[in-house]
Amino acid sequence: MGNDRYAEDKRLPLKEAISKFVKDGDMIGLHGQGYIDSVAALVEVGRQKKRNLTIAANVIAMAECLVGLGCVKKLVFSYVGEGIMGPAYVARRAFENGVPNPIEIEEYTHYSMALRFMAGGMGVSHMLTKSILGSDLLKANNKIKLFTDEETGEPYAMVPAINPDVGIISAQRADKRGNVQFFGISPTCTVGDLARASKRVIAVVEEIVSTEEIRRLPNATLVPFYCVDAVCEAPYHAHPAVSYYYYIYDLPMHMHWVRDFWSKSHEDFLKWADEWVYGIENHAEYCKKVGWDRLQKLTQMSHKFLGTIESVKI
Repeated sequence: MGNDRYAEDKRLPLKEAISKFVKDGDMIGLHGQGYIDSVAALVEVGRQKKRNLTIAANVIAMAECLVGLGCVKKLVFSYVGEGIMGPAYVARRAFENGVPNPIEIEEYTHYSMALRFMAGGMGVSHMLTKSILGSDLLKANNKIKLFTDEETGEPYAMVPAINPDVGIISAQRADKRGNVQFFGISPTCTVGDLARASKRVIAVVEEIVSTEEIRRLPNATLVPFYCVDAVCEAPYHAHPAVSYYYYIYDLPMHMHWVRDFWSKSHEDFLKWADEWVYGIENHAEYCKKVGWDRLQKLTQMSHKFLGTIESVKI
């Protein structure tokens, strides 16, 4: 953590932020859990052809595209898959068949993975839990150690801290200093710990607002400025995933990607990549390709059923 985190203005274009802060061989920490993944950031990582990355997250959903793009050497997770779309077709091809390259996996439970981010954020080496006892994870993952309390004789599972090189935070809004706010049922249980645990943090948001507006709803600020290195404004950055109060989940688009490309073969996945990653220069072009009319309809439906961000009271 350097003095740059106290800068008054941390705004950067997404392309520049990924180029500056994500390096080959890095561990990238994510928190999106499929609900507000920053797909724009993930695609930009792939477009810049970063290599030998480790992806660490409770849930790896859209992020498995980086496996198919040949960017990943290891996944650290508690779940990987596409939810109602099906299993992790892309990641399974890599793990089971080495396509496009072999990858390692390191598996935890949801709770124990969250504890790892918490330990990293607190600056401690391990956290204790009983949630893993009785499972086979102690056999499958040699980083989880059995610990016995000398005073009580009680057994615990001991999970190690995790400190990603880069944390990518996806949220609804922030100010230019990097005070980041979250709304709705976004997976907020790990985002603060991820930000504190990461050596560098990129916040990708729907909009940048004034500090006065941030102060209007202070309880929504889950990541404070002193944890953030860059703030990137990218409207519809989570699409086809959801961003509560901004737009709903584009299920048909996600279904098209997974069922018509990702699930079939690596060759079909590369056809998707040529069209949606390498064939597009930046996120603005992505939005144009999806269609502004389509995106605005997703926003209209969100406003109809949830209301607008201005109506939120915390």
